[in-house]
Amino acid sequence: MKMATSNKTIPIIAAGVVLLAAVAYFGGGFPSGNELTGTVAPAERYRAEGVTESDVVLGDQALVDLMQSDAFTRIMNDPELAGLLADGRYNDFFADGRFNRLMADGRFNDLMADGRFNDLFADGRFNDLFADGRFNDLMADGRFNDLFADGRFNDLFADGRYSDLMADGRFNKLFADGRFNKLFADGRFNKLMADGRFNKLMADGRFNDLLADGRFNDLMADGRFNDLFADGRFNDLMADGRFNDLMADGRFNDLFTDGRFNDLFADGRYNDLFADGRFKDLLADGRFNDLFADGRFNDLFADGRFNDLFADGRFNDLMADGRFNDLMADGRFSDLMADGRFNDLLADGRFNDLVANASFNSLAANANFSRLFSDANFSAAFGRYNNIR
Repeated sequence: MKMATSNKTIPIIAAGVVLLAAVAYFGGGFPSGNELTGTVAPAERYRAEGVTESDVVLGDQALVDLMQSDAFTRIMNDPELAGLLADGRYNDFFADGRFNRLMADGRFNDLMADGRFNDLFADGRFNDLFADGRFNDLMADGRFNDLFADGRFNDLFADGRYSDLMADGRFNKLFADGRFNKLFADGRFNKLMADGRFNKLMADGRFNDLLADGRFNDLMADGRFNDLFADGRFNDLMADGRFNDLMADGRFNDLFTDGRFNDLFADGRYNDLFADGRFKDLLADGRFNDLFADGRFNDLFADGRFNDLFADGRFNDLMADGRFNDLMADGRFSDLMADGRFNDLLADGRFNDLVANASFNSLAANANFSRLFSDANFSAAFGRYNNIR
Protein backbone atom coordinates (compact mmCIF):
# COMPACT_ATOMS: atom_id res chain seq x y z
CA MET A 1 0.00 0.00 0.00
CA LYS A 2 2.87 2.35 0.88
CA MET A 3 4.63 1.38 -2.25
CA ALA A 4 1.70 2.22 -4.41
CA THR A 5 1.45 5.73 -2.98
CA SER A 6 5.13 6.36 -3.69
CA ASN A 7 4.70 5.34 -7.27
CA LYS A 8 2.00 8.00 -7.76
CA THR A 9 3.98 10.71 -5.97
CA ILE A 10 7.14 10.34 -8.07
CA PRO A 11 5.59 11.69 -11.34
CA ILE A 12 4.15 14.69 -9.52
CA ILE A 13 7.49 15.60 -7.95
CA ALA A 14 9.20 15.24 -11.29
CA ALA A 15 6.75 17.59 -12.93
CA GLY A 16 7.34 20.14 -10.18
CA VAL A 17 11.06 20.06 -10.67
CA VAL A 18 10.70 20.61 -14.40
CA LEU A 19 8.45 23.57 -13.78
CA LEU A 20 10.85 25.22 -11.34
CA ALA A 21 13.68 24.73 -13.77
CA ALA A 22 11.74 26.48 -16.54
CA VAL A 23 10.91 29.44 -14.35
CA ALA A 24 14.51 29.78 -13.25
CA TYR A 25 15.69 29.69 -16.85
CA PHE A 26 13.26 32.18 -18.36
CA GLY A 27 12.56 34.45 -15.39
CA GLY A 28 16.11 34.96 -14.21
CA GLY A 29 15.28 33.66 -10.78
CA PHE A 30 12.74 34.39 -8.10
CA PRO A 31 12.37 37.98 -6.76
CA SER A 32 14.09 38.81 -3.47
CA GLY A 33 12.26 39.56 -0.32
CA ASN A 34 12.76 43.34 -0.77
CA GLU A 35 11.26 43.19 -4.17
CA LEU A 36 8.17 41.54 -2.79
CA THR A 37 7.55 44.33 -0.32
CA GLY A 38 4.46 46.52 -1.13
CA THR A 39 3.33 44.46 -4.05
CA VAL A 40 -0.21 44.35 -2.65
CA ALA A 41 -1.51 47.72 -1.31
CA PRO A 42 -4.91 48.68 0.11
CA ALA A 43 -7.30 49.93 -2.68
CA GLU A 44 -8.53 53.51 -2.42
CA ARG A 45 -12.17 54.50 -3.21
CA TYR A 46 -12.78 56.56 -6.42
CA ARG A 47 -13.53 60.19 -5.65
CA ALA A 48 -15.36 62.55 -8.10
CA GLU A 49 -17.51 65.72 -7.92
CA GLY A 50 -21.28 65.27 -7.57
CA VAL A 51 -23.70 65.56 -10.53
CA THR A 52 -25.04 69.12 -11.02
CA GLU A 53 -28.14 70.42 -12.92
CA SER A 54 -25.96 71.52 -15.82
CA ASP A 55 -24.75 67.92 -16.28
CA VAL A 56 -28.30 66.69 -17.01
CA VAL A 57 -29.78 67.81 -20.38
CA LEU A 58 -33.40 66.88 -21.04
CA GLY A 59 -35.14 66.77 -24.44
CA ASP A 60 -38.05 68.98 -25.60
CA GLN A 61 -40.90 68.39 -23.15
CA ALA A 62 -43.41 69.07 -25.92
CA LEU A 63 -41.93 66.18 -27.88
CA VAL A 64 -42.16 63.95 -24.82
CA ASP A 65 -45.79 64.91 -24.29
CA LEU A 66 -46.51 64.17 -27.94
CA MET A 67 -44.93 60.72 -27.75
CA GLN A 68 -46.96 59.91 -24.63
CA SER A 69 -50.27 60.98 -26.19
CA ASP A 70 -53.02 58.66 -27.44
CA ALA A 71 -52.88 60.32 -30.83
CA PHE A 72 -49.20 59.39 -31.21
CA THR A 73 -49.96 55.79 -30.28
CA ARG A 74 -52.72 55.59 -32.89
CA ILE A 75 -50.40 57.10 -35.49
CA MET A 76 -47.66 54.58 -34.78
CA ASN A 77 -50.13 51.70 -35.02
CA ASP A 78 -51.55 52.89 -38.36
CA PRO A 79 -50.01 50.78 -41.19
CA GLU A 80 -50.84 53.38 -43.83
CA LEU A 81 -49.02 56.07 -41.86
CA ALA A 82 -46.08 53.75 -41.33
CA GLY A 83 -45.84 53.42 -45.11
CA LEU A 84 -45.96 57.19 -45.43
CA LEU A 85 -43.09 57.64 -42.97
CA ALA A 86 -41.03 55.20 -45.04
CA ASP A 87 -41.60 57.23 -48.18
CA GLY A 88 -38.59 59.31 -49.22
CA ARG A 89 -40.84 62.11 -50.40
CA TYR A 90 -42.13 62.47 -46.83
CA ASN A 91 -38.60 62.97 -45.51
CA ASP A 92 -37.87 65.46 -48.29
CA PHE A 93 -40.95 67.37 -47.23
CA PHE A 94 -39.76 67.68 -43.63
CA ALA A 95 -36.28 68.67 -44.82
CA ASP A 96 -37.70 71.51 -46.90
CA GLY A 97 -36.94 74.93 -45.44
CA ARG A 98 -40.37 76.17 -46.46
CA PHE A 99 -41.95 73.58 -44.15
CA ASN A 100 -39.86 74.78 -41.23
CA ARG A 101 -40.85 78.36 -41.94
CA LEU A 102 -44.46 77.29 -41.99
CA MET A 103 -44.10 75.60 -38.61
CA ALA A 104 -42.57 78.77 -37.19
CA ASP A 105 -45.38 80.96 -38.48
CA GLY A 106 -47.80 81.97 -35.74
CA ARG A 107 -50.67 81.99 -38.18
CA PHE A 108 -50.12 78.28 -38.81
CA ASN A 109 -50.37 77.54 -35.11
CA ASP A 110 -53.55 79.60 -34.91
CA LEU A 111 -54.94 77.55 -37.76
CA MET A 112 -54.11 74.28 -35.98
CA ALA A 113 -55.90 75.57 -32.87
CA ASP A 114 -59.03 76.49 -34.80
CA GLY A 115 -61.86 74.02 -34.27
CA ARG A 116 -63.05 74.50 -37.82
CA PHE A 117 -59.70 73.17 -39.07
CA ASN A 118 -60.16 69.99 -37.05
CA ASP A 119 -63.70 69.66 -38.38
CA LEU A 120 -62.28 69.89 -41.88
CA PHE A 121 -59.87 67.02 -41.26
CA ALA A 122 -62.70 64.94 -39.85
CA ASP A 123 -64.81 65.48 -42.96
CA GLY A 124 -64.80 62.48 -45.29
CA ARG A 125 -64.98 64.75 -48.30
CA PHE A 126 -61.58 66.23 -47.35
CA ASN A 127 -60.04 62.77 -47.36
CA ASP A 128 -61.67 62.05 -50.71
CA LEU A 129 -60.06 65.19 -52.06
CA PHE A 130 -56.59 64.07 -51.01
CA ALA A 131 -57.19 60.67 -52.55
CA ASP A 132 -58.13 62.23 -55.89
CA GLY A 133 -55.33 62.03 -58.43
CA ARG A 134 -56.35 65.36 -59.91
CA PHE A 135 -55.60 67.06 -56.57
CA ASN A 136 -52.12 65.56 -56.53
CA ASP A 137 -51.58 66.78 -60.09
CA LEU A 138 -52.59 70.25 -58.94
CA MET A 139 -50.13 70.18 -56.04
CA ALA A 140 -47.35 69.14 -58.44
CA ASP A 141 -48.12 71.95 -60.87
CA GLY A 142 -45.57 74.76 -60.70
CA ARG A 143 -48.25 77.30 -61.47
CA PHE A 144 -50.02 76.35 -58.23
CA ASN A 145 -46.87 77.09 -56.23
CA ASP A 146 -46.47 80.38 -58.07
CA LEU A 147 -50.01 81.26 -57.04
CA PHE A 148 -49.25 80.70 -53.36
CA ALA A 149 -46.10 82.79 -53.67
CA ASP A 150 -48.05 85.71 -55.13
CA GLY A 151 -48.66 88.46 -52.60
CA ARG A 152 -52.05 89.17 -54.11
CA PHE A 153 -53.15 85.63 -53.18
CA ASN A 154 -52.22 86.26 -49.55
CA ASP A 155 -54.07 89.56 -49.65
CA LEU A 156 -57.11 87.66 -50.85
CA PHE A 157 -56.98 85.28 -47.89
CA ALA A 158 -56.65 88.23 -45.52
CA ASP A 159 -59.71 89.92 -47.00
CA GLY A 160 -62.81 89.58 -44.82
CA ARG A 161 -64.97 89.30 -47.90
CA TYR A 162 -63.16 86.08 -48.81
CA SER A 163 -64.01 84.60 -45.41
CA ASP A 164 -67.63 85.63 -45.89
CA LEU A 165 -67.62 83.90 -49.27
CA MET A 166 -66.25 80.68 -47.78
CA ALA A 167 -68.94 80.78 -45.10
CA ASP A 168 -71.73 81.29 -47.64
CA GLY A 169 -73.73 78.11 -48.22
CA ARG A 170 -74.36 79.11 -51.81
CA PHE A 171 -70.60 79.00 -52.47
CA ASN A 172 -70.36 75.46 -51.09
CA LYS A 173 -73.35 74.50 -53.20
CA LEU A 174 -71.53 75.86 -56.25
CA PHE A 175 -68.47 73.68 -55.57
CA ALA A 176 -70.71 70.64 -55.18
CA ASP A 177 -72.30 71.27 -58.58
CA GLY A 178 -70.93 68.99 -61.29
CA ARG A 179 -71.29 71.77 -63.83
CA PHE A 180 -68.74 73.85 -61.87
CA ASN A 181 -66.20 71.03 -62.03
CA LYS A 182 -66.90 70.67 -65.73
CA LEU A 183 -66.18 74.38 -66.16
CA PHE A 184 -62.77 74.07 -64.48
CA ALA A 185 -61.93 71.13 -66.72
CA ASP A 186 -62.73 73.16 -69.84
CA GLY A 187 -59.61 74.46 -71.58
CA ARG A 188 -61.44 77.58 -72.65
CA PHE A 189 -61.96 78.53 -68.99
CA ASN A 190 -58.25 78.19 -68.27
CA LYS A 191 -57.54 80.32 -71.33
CA LEU A 192 -59.91 82.96 -69.96
CA MET A 193 -58.11 82.95 -66.59
CA ALA A 194 -54.82 83.57 -68.38
CA ASP A 195 -56.20 86.50 -70.38
CA GLY A 196 -54.97 89.85 -69.10
CA ARG A 197 -58.28 91.45 -69.97
CA PHE A 198 -60.05 89.09 -67.56
CA ASN A 199 -57.67 90.03 -64.74
CA LYS A 200 -58.27 93.67 -65.53
CA LEU A 201 -62.00 93.05 -65.26
CA MET A 202 -61.55 91.42 -61.83
CA ALA A 203 -59.60 94.46 -60.66
CA ASP A 204 -62.27 96.89 -61.87
CA GLY A 205 -64.31 98.37 -59.02
CA ARG A 206 -67.38 98.35 -61.20
CA PHE A 207 -67.16 94.56 -61.41
CA ASN A 208 -67.17 94.28 -57.62
CA ASP A 209 -70.14 96.64 -57.50
CA LEU A 210 -71.91 94.34 -59.93
CA LEU A 211 -71.29 91.29 -57.72
CA ALA A 212 -72.62 93.21 -54.73
CA ASP A 213 -75.80 94.20 -56.58
CA GLY A 214 -78.82 92.17 -55.46
CA ARG A 215 -80.20 92.24 -58.98
CA PHE A 216 -77.11 90.38 -60.19
CA ASN A 217 -77.71 87.65 -57.61
CA ASP A 218 -81.32 87.44 -58.73
CA LEU A 219 -80.09 86.98 -62.29
CA MET A 220 -77.76 84.15 -61.22
CA ALA A 221 -80.69 82.45 -59.48
CA ASP A 222 -82.96 82.74 -62.51
CA GLY A 223 -83.42 79.43 -64.31
CA ARG A 224 -83.60 81.22 -67.62
CA PHE A 225 -80.02 82.49 -67.09
CA ASN A 226 -78.79 78.93 -66.57
CA ASP A 227 -80.67 77.86 -69.68
CA LEU A 228 -78.82 80.57 -71.58
CA PHE A 229 -75.42 79.20 -70.51
CA ALA A 230 -76.49 75.71 -71.51
CA ASP A 231 -77.49 76.90 -75.00
CA GLY A 232 -74.90 76.06 -77.63
CA ARG A 233 -75.66 79.29 -79.46
CA PHE A 234 -74.44 81.26 -76.43
CA ASN A 235 -71.11 79.43 -76.54
CA ASP A 236 -70.89 80.20 -80.24
CA LEU A 237 -71.43 83.86 -79.44
CA MET A 238 -68.61 83.85 -76.88
CA ALA A 239 -66.29 82.26 -79.45
CA ASP A 240 -67.13 84.84 -82.11
CA GLY A 241 -64.35 87.38 -82.64
CA ARG A 242 -66.89 90.11 -83.28
CA PHE A 243 -68.25 89.65 -79.74
CA ASN A 244 -64.76 90.13 -78.30
CA ASP A 245 -64.35 93.25 -80.40
CA LEU A 246 -67.63 94.54 -78.98
CA MET A 247 -66.44 93.93 -75.40
CA ALA A 248 -63.23 95.84 -76.15
CA ASP A 249 -65.11 98.82 -77.62
CA GLY A 250 -65.17 101.78 -75.25
CA ARG A 251 -68.62 102.74 -76.48
CA PHE A 252 -69.94 99.42 -75.17
CA ASN A 253 -68.61 100.23 -71.69
CA ASP A 254 -70.17 103.68 -71.93
CA LEU A 255 -73.47 102.01 -72.71
CA PHE A 256 -73.35 99.89 -69.55
CA THR A 257 -72.61 102.92 -67.37
CA ASP A 258 -75.53 104.87 -68.87
CA GLY A 259 -78.45 105.10 -66.43
CA ARG A 260 -80.89 104.83 -69.33
CA PHE A 261 -79.50 101.38 -70.12
CA ASN A 262 -80.27 100.24 -66.57
CA ASP A 263 -83.74 101.68 -66.88
CA LEU A 264 -84.19 99.67 -70.06
CA PHE A 265 -83.30 96.42 -68.30
CA ALA A 266 -85.69 97.24 -65.50
CA ASP A 267 -88.55 97.80 -67.97
CA GLY A 268 -90.94 94.85 -68.17
CA ARG A 269 -91.48 95.52 -71.85
CA TYR A 270 -87.80 94.75 -72.46
CA ASN A 271 -88.21 91.33 -70.89
CA ASP A 272 -91.32 90.78 -72.97
CA LEU A 273 -89.32 91.60 -76.07
CA PHE A 274 -86.67 88.98 -75.27
CA ALA A 275 -89.38 86.41 -74.61
CA ASP A 276 -91.02 87.08 -77.97
CA GLY A 277 -90.29 84.42 -80.57
CA ARG A 278 -90.25 87.04 -83.29
CA PHE A 279 -87.28 88.74 -81.61
CA LYS A 280 -85.35 85.46 -81.61
CA ASP A 281 -86.16 85.07 -85.29
CA LEU A 282 -84.80 88.56 -85.88
CA LEU A 283 -81.50 87.74 -84.13
CA ALA A 284 -81.16 84.60 -86.23
CA ASP A 285 -81.69 86.53 -89.46
CA GLY A 286 -78.47 87.18 -91.37
CA ARG A 287 -79.78 90.56 -92.48
CA PHE A 288 -79.84 91.67 -88.83
CA ASN A 289 -76.15 90.84 -88.48
CA ASP A 290 -75.44 92.71 -91.70
CA LEU A 291 -77.23 95.72 -90.24
CA PHE A 292 -74.99 95.73 -87.15
CA ALA A 293 -71.92 95.40 -89.36
CA ASP A 294 -72.95 98.43 -91.44
CA GLY A 295 -70.97 101.56 -90.56
CA ARG A 296 -74.06 103.67 -91.19
CA PHE A 297 -75.84 101.87 -88.36
CA ASN A 298 -73.01 102.78 -85.98
CA ASP A 299 -73.20 106.36 -87.18
CA LEU A 300 -76.91 106.31 -86.41
CA PHE A 301 -76.28 105.20 -82.82
CA ALA A 302 -73.67 107.92 -82.41
CA ASP A 303 -76.11 110.58 -83.62
CA GLY A 304 -77.52 112.63 -80.76
CA ARG A 305 -80.84 112.91 -82.61
CA PHE A 306 -81.22 109.14 -82.38
CA ASN A 307 -80.89 109.33 -78.59
CA ASP A 308 -83.38 112.16 -78.52
CA LEU A 309 -85.77 109.96 -80.48
CA PHE A 310 -85.55 107.18 -77.90
CA ALA A 311 -86.10 109.69 -75.12
CA ASP A 312 -89.25 111.03 -76.83
CA GLY A 313 -92.42 109.68 -75.24
CA ARG A 314 -94.11 109.66 -78.66
CA PHE A 315 -91.58 107.08 -79.86
CA ASN A 316 -92.46 104.80 -76.96
CA ASP A 317 -96.13 105.25 -77.79
CA LEU A 318 -95.37 104.28 -81.37
CA MET A 319 -93.58 101.10 -80.24
CA ALA A 320 -96.58 100.21 -78.10
CA ASP A 321 -99.04 100.76 -80.96
CA GLY A 322 -100.28 97.52 -82.49
CA ARG A 323 -100.50 99.19 -85.88
CA PHE A 324 -96.73 99.76 -85.82
CA ASN A 325 -96.14 96.06 -85.23
CA ASP A 326 -98.50 95.28 -88.11
CA LEU A 327 -96.46 97.61 -90.29
CA MET A 328 -93.22 95.84 -89.36
CA ALA A 329 -94.83 92.52 -90.22
CA ASP A 330 -96.04 93.73 -93.62
CA GLY A 331 -93.92 92.45 -96.49
CA ARG A 332 -94.42 95.71 -98.36
CA PHE A 333 -92.60 97.58 -95.57
CA SER A 334 -89.65 95.21 -95.90
CA ASP A 335 -89.63 95.83 -99.65
CA LEU A 336 -89.59 99.57 -98.98
CA MET A 337 -86.62 99.23 -96.65
CA ALA A 338 -84.79 97.24 -99.34
CA ASP A 339 -85.53 99.81 -102.04
CA GLY A 340 -82.45 101.88 -102.85
CA ARG A 341 -84.65 104.91 -103.56
CA PHE A 342 -85.81 104.86 -99.92
CA ASN A 343 -82.22 104.96 -98.74
CA ASP A 344 -81.54 107.81 -101.14
CA LEU A 345 -84.50 109.65 -99.64
CA LEU A 346 -83.15 109.22 -96.10
CA ALA A 347 -79.76 110.47 -97.28
CA ASP A 348 -81.27 113.57 -98.89
CA GLY A 349 -80.69 116.66 -96.73
CA ARG A 350 -84.04 118.06 -97.86
CA PHE A 351 -85.81 115.09 -96.25
CA ASN A 352 -84.07 115.78 -92.96
CA ASP A 353 -85.09 119.41 -93.22
CA LEU A 354 -88.68 118.33 -93.83
CA VAL A 355 -88.71 116.05 -90.76
CA ALA A 356 -87.32 118.91 -88.68
CA ASN A 357 -90.00 121.30 -89.92
CA ALA A 358 -92.61 122.11 -87.27
CA SER A 359 -95.33 122.45 -89.90
CA PHE A 360 -94.64 118.92 -91.13
CA ASN A 361 -94.85 117.55 -87.58
CA SER A 362 -98.15 119.32 -87.10
CA LEU A 363 -99.40 117.78 -90.34
CA ALA A 364 -98.26 114.31 -89.27
CA ALA A 365 -100.12 114.73 -85.99
CA ASN A 366 -103.35 115.63 -87.80
CA ALA A 367 -105.92 112.83 -87.69
CA ASN A 368 -107.05 113.60 -91.25
CA PHE A 369 -103.49 113.02 -92.47
CA SER A 370 -103.41 109.61 -90.80
CA ARG A 371 -106.78 108.70 -92.39
CA LEU A 372 -105.44 109.76 -95.77
CA PHE A 373 -102.50 107.37 -95.52
CA SER A 374 -104.78 104.55 -94.49
CA ASP A 375 -107.11 105.15 -97.47
CA ALA A 376 -106.80 102.40 -100.10
CA ASN A 377 -107.44 104.88 -102.95
CA PHE A 378 -104.53 107.02 -101.77
CA SER A 379 -102.23 104.01 -101.66
CA ALA A 380 -103.26 103.04 -105.20
CA ALA A 381 -102.71 106.56 -106.49
CA PHE A 382 -99.31 106.72 -104.81
CA GLY A 383 -98.35 103.46 -106.43
CA ARG A 384 -99.32 104.73 -109.90
CA TYR A 385 -97.24 107.87 -109.26
CA ASN A 386 -94.17 105.79 -108.50
CA ASN A 387 -94.68 103.79 -111.69
CA ILE A 388 -94.90 107.00 -113.76
CA ARG A 389 -91.60 108.20 -112.25
